[in-house]
Amino acid sequence: MKREEMQAKVQRLVDAMPEPSQEPARGVAAILNSSQVPQALPLEPPATPAKAGPEVPAMLSREEVARRLGVSTRWLIRNAASGADYYKLPGGTIRYSETDIANWLRQRRVTD
Repeated sequence: MKREEMQAKVQRLVDAMPEPSQEPARGVAAILNSSQVPQALPLEPPATPAKAGPEVPAMLSREEVARRLGVSTRWLIRNAASGADYYKLPGGTIRYSETDIANWLRQRRVTD
C-alpha cells in the first residue's frame, strides 16, 4: 500500500471516530452507576461443544502436600519411595495429584 493510500485510510478512520466527551473526568463508581455504561450481554453456550480432552487432576506442590498431611517437606522427600506417586514436570518441578494423595491415605487407613 502506498504512503498516500495509507494516510487516506488513517484519516477516514480518524474522521469516523466519535468526538470525545466534554464531561469532566469522574470516579469509577460514578461511571459504573451511570446509565451510559452498557450492560453485559448474556453468554450463550457454544453452538457445538468443545471436544473434551483428558481430565487433568488438581496438582499440589510438595509444600502443599506436606502442609495438608501435617509433615515436613523433608519427611515427604525421604519417604517418597513408599509414598504417593508424583509427577516430575519439565524443569524438575515435582507435583502430586490430589486424587493420588487421597487414594494413598485411604490405603493406609487403620480401623480398629
